[in-house]
Amino acid sequence: MADVQQFVHEMGTNMTDAEVAKFLNENDRAQSVWIHMMLAGERYIKSSLQTRAMGIPAVDRAGVQVTMVQQEIKGRRSQGSSASYQ
Repeated sequence: MADVQQFVHEMGTNMTDAEVAKFLNENDRAQSVWIHMMLAGERYIKSSLQTRAMGIPAVDRAGVQVTMVQQEIKGRRSQGSSASYQ
């Protein structure tokens, strides 16, 4: 109801909470608003998932050099990779 009250004030008018409730309950407006919000949310989530599934575009990281590093771990030698920034 607070959001609707804010919209009412932005439109330059006033409504009591009872008037807002009556407005929302007329002609199933509250149900229609809820459905609209859920569909918009569904479209947004699907769009975000679709964008993620396509992958993140490659980023040019000038000055990054990947090197192999050997380190001693408890008497064993292991290899790993690291990045150094120049």
